[in-house]
Amino acid sequence: ICLAQDAQGLIWTGSDHGLFRTDGDRTEAMLRTEGDAVTAIAANAHHVVVALASGSIVRCDGQKCDTVWTDTLFRTMPVRSLLAWDDGAIQAGTYGNGVHRWYQGVVRALTVRGGLSDDHVNAQCHVGNGGSAVATDQGIALIDRNGEVMGRFGEEQGAPDNLVLSLFYHGGLLWAGCD
Repeated sequence: ICLAQDAQGLIWTGSDHGLFRTDGDRTEAMLRTEGDAVTAIAANAHHVVVALASGSIVRCDGQKCDTVWTDTLFRTMPVRSLLAWDDGAIQAGTYGNGVHRWYQGVVRALTVRGGLSDDHVNAQCHVGNGGSAVATDQGIALIDRNGEVMGRFGEEQGAPDNLVLSLFYHGGLLWAGCD
């Protein structure tokens, strides 16, 4: 199960049965996906974006859901985390093939060869100036808005553990949950 809160305060839940939205009183099925589990979810000011186990990335605006990106690679190296920017860019963190950024139909992959700490991505979060932080099995990578690695942080830099499972950015600080 994965969760996200949209700009209106509604809670979206993804499961192996689909995508659901609630205001606390009423729950709506937004996308039924029997046999095709929701593996990750993210929200921005305009949309909620979900990854499906079948390899599709779907964008929902509260009225309808449309497939915006499909990659069969995501079937064997599942999307574990998503980021969605207000300009429509989407970043998928996979478990085994780094991060993939989709913007206006163009996909750019970032893996260990491009400076990522590890290709096994566990979590992501937005950081200042449109960048992102990526939690991997070998530490954290900070990525700028153009998809370039700006820095890495792991045990060699003083972290208690390289296996980073969660991230949260607030007030200029990046918080990480380690194994």
